[in-house]
Amino acid sequence: MTPRRDRAAVTSRVVRALPPALLAAVLWVLRPGLPDVPDSLAGPLTVAQLEDVLAFLGWLAIVVLLVLTAFRQTRAHRGSWNGMPLAHPRRGARSNPAAGTLAARRAIDAAPALTVVARPGQHHDPPAPPRSPGLAEARLEAPTPRRRVTLLGAFCIQGPEGAVRGARGSTEQLIAYLALHPRGATRDELTEALWPGDDPRRTRQRLWQSTSEARKLIGDAFISQRGHYALDRTKVTVDTDDLDTLLAEANTATSPGGERRVLERGLGLLRGEPLAGWDHVWADADAGRLRATQAELLERLGRARLATDDAHGALEAAEQGLDRDALNEALWRVAMQAETELGLRESVGRRYERLRDLLGEQLGLEPEAQTRALYRELLGQR
Repeated sequence: MTPRRDRAAVTSRVVRALPPALLAAVLWVLRPGLPDVPDSLAGPLTVAQLEDVLAFLGWLAIVVLLVLTAFRQTRAHRGSWNGMPLAHPRRGARSNPAAGTLAARRAIDAAPALTVVARPGQHHDPPAPPRSPGLAEARLEAPTPRRRVTLLGAFCIQGPEGAVRGARGSTEQLIAYLALHPRGATRDELTEALWPGDDPRRTRQRLWQSTSEARKLIGDAFISQRGHYALDRTKVTVDTDDLDTLLAEANTATSPGGERRVLERGLGLLRGEPLAGWDHVWADADAGRLRATQAELLERLGRARLATDDAHGALEAAEQGLDRDALNEALWRVAMQAETELGLRESVGRRYERLRDLLGEQLGLEPEAQTRALYRELLGQR
């Protein structure tokens, strides 16, 4: 076969394989989850479960037809290659494969064997070592960077190329909800949280669209199995998980300096108001919990800075924490201690008065006993 016919054959193979490959990719992206069926055959089957079963069976039938079609085309293509002649004999000459093989063997036997003998004192360089056979494969199998979900600020999905854009709001809510609930959620829990009070038939379609888009955004990190959805933490990272890990690590520190070093790393995670810009009902409680966690980090960092003679840094941390949780009295106490060490005696009195007015207006309460005792102690240091 000539090189031109070789290239034509390769091109034909590629053209034949392209449509099935595209169709297989589409089917994989649109694959449904396993139907949620009753545990026993005697159990009732709802209309929603029947729809899931029919959708799964239809998808499976299309996959089987695609496989059978590809198998038939492969067999037909192999038959055409097996029947193709390997050489074109001259006109009038009769093809004799045995004669050609015998002639080739005689030519090989008749070829003289050459032996190269090195001259005395002449050295030949050793042959180059063979290339490691698994190098290219190891590079191809290197782990791809994981996507990252950020919640300590505006919601964002970070990929290897940067922020992932273009997702619908319902898809972002779905991923954020699962990121905030490591154990995952059922279909009913998601529809009730994301679309409370809506028609179940409409919310079911919205959830299907959101899960399909979520798979495109974060790949196999999105898990869907028998009506339960979750994020695979081994394939996607979440900044709230990192914050919890840092706080737990700070608990094991054996010195104020060691605790401070751990907590300082957490400052890079605080990008602003948690879930900034969202006004969804389900997110209010989670956003409040995240604000409290941020305030805890800043309060502990302020105390660690005080213990390491950094009053300016302690006051800065306390002010950042009060921006997130103005009613956190622990942050007010850190701020008053820092101002005392900085010699700002009058600021301590004004700060305590602001705290008392704020608690009285919003909660109808007085400052805590610990705060009052600290204030009297600081007044005695004047």
